[in-house]
Amino acid sequence: MMSEKWRIYDALIDSVPVGSKVNSICLGRYWLLLEASNGGFGLAQNTMGRMDYPTDQFLGRPLRDVAAELKSWDFNRAAVGLAAINSVHNRLDGPRLAASFTNEGDAFETFIAGVQGRKVAVIGRFPYLEKLAPRTQSLIVLERNPGPDDLPDTAAEFVLPEQDQVFITSTAFINKSLPRLLELCSSARVCLVGPSTPLAPLLFDFGLFAMSGLMVIKADKVYEAIGEGRSCISIFADGVKKVNLTKKT
Repeated sequence: MMSEKWRIYDALIDSVPVGSKVNSICLGRYWLLLEASNGGFGLAQNTMGRMDYPTDQFLGRPLRDVAAELKSWDFNRAAVGLAAINSVHNRLDGPRLAASFTNEGDAFETFIAGVQGRKVAVIGRFPYLEKLAPRTQSLIVLERNPGPDDLPDTAAEFVLPEQDQVFITSTAFINKSLPRLLELCSSARVCLVGPSTPLAPLLFDFGLFAMSGLMVIKADKVYEAIGEGRSCISIFADGVKKVNLTKKT
């Protein structure tokens, strides 16, 4: 059973080609950016918020070996592993499938038409959800640190099986909650969202309908934003492109 839980992780790790290495890692309060020798850049959320985490230990190591850190229970290491994977997939010349549509734009604006009259859950308190709510039959937000209008993430066991569409933050890869969330959403249309999302078409094989993430197009702008500890809104505005992949049905 445990190996089945790791299957989505192993598929992502195996998708990282051999031969590339980690060139540099920029660590900020909210985000980290990894540059690989293949010319790719991968973003991931610094979920633990540590500014003193020693990232030098990853420099010069094979990219696939670092990607395998995604399975670590040290969430600092897991975030670096996810950034390594994103350096392969989240690039203009990254792997694509003929079985996917690609477009640019904010995830919730892109998929807003699909939530009309549907029961929707969002795992993670994202900006702009107020645009989504009027279109839905119901909107539930689950958060690890819930606000006044949120449910705690432990409510997932009770509410997710009843939803028509679910948006999941890709930090669920880091904290290892993703396999169980996907099981709970087996009858829903599921979208992975957020800057940490791997734009990897292979994820369609695990029941995903869509994924929405970022491609770094101006690395200097992103380095600057991360180094200054800016919020995700600032990073969205400078140096990245919002990209959505949707499965063709």
